[in-house]
Amino acid sequence: MDVKPYGKYAKAMIFLKWFKKAKTIDQLDSPILYDFYNQVVKPKLNGEVFGDIEGLRKKYLSDHQVINITDHGAGSSTSRSKQRSISSIASSAVSSPSKCQLLYKTCQHLKAESILELGTSLGISALYMKQAIQGGYLTTVEGDPKIGEMVKPSLEQKGVRSLVGTFDEVLVTLSEEKQSYDLVYIDGGHRSDILDKVINLLQPLISHQTILILDDIYWSADMTQAWERLKSSDTYNVALDLWHFGILFHDKRVKESIEVKMSPINRRWTFGFFR
Repeated sequence: MDVKPYGKYAKAMIFLKWFKKAKTIDQLDSPILYDFYNQVVKPKLNGEVFGDIEGLRKKYLSDHQVINITDHGAGSSTSRSKQRSISSIASSAVSSPSKCQLLYKTCQHLKAESILELGTSLGISALYMKQAIQGGYLTTVEGDPKIGEMVKPSLEQKGVRSLVGTFDEVLVTLSEEKQSYDLVYIDGGHRSDILDKVINLLQPLISHQTILILDDIYWSADMTQAWERLKSSDTYNVALDLWHFGILFHDKRVKESIEVKMSPINRRWTFGFFR
């Protein structure tokens, strides 16, 4: 299955359409959404709180060592070996500080105590989420053995369980532990067929109350379609689209399903009122 990401122009046009439909705090008609906006989207955090993590990011950004990495599409049948520098991975494949802070605030607000991350990369997002849950339990999975072994020491030093292997392999092993996770963050694969397979393998590890965060829902048309399909599932009754990622969960206080695109900009003007 050949899936191509959106080009820069197409992505910009899609963002403008998204922004046109996104709601601000003045338009949110649900207490649940209002609280989420006020506690997650709106607050600006002091970056100094994450000084150690951002110091690690800077270290990776200045590391020009070239390594062989294996891109096997999170358990797909095909794999490709290529060379990349640590700095190029840090600059293009690691979430930005603002996105990591959004993840941090989301984990805090939704009171996650056990988190599973699929797609470690250099471990920056995992460290942000672990800091959010303090004494909580976080497991992160990286498919590339070179990257996985490289970042394992810095992650385990902070209490993060770091596993290396394809999503297929690791999820089967984890299912034998009978561990249920409060939140699962999927940041890898970027293909609907891989995502569907991962969701099926996750079933022994999640419950009706598990929060699902899907990264890069606007990476390609294929990923956007996967997001649309997932949010229509009976498993979830709240779907939050924050552009960078989508959040799905079930809230027993919700009588009717909620779907909303939530803008980080509290503009007083608007193009229109859409769901």
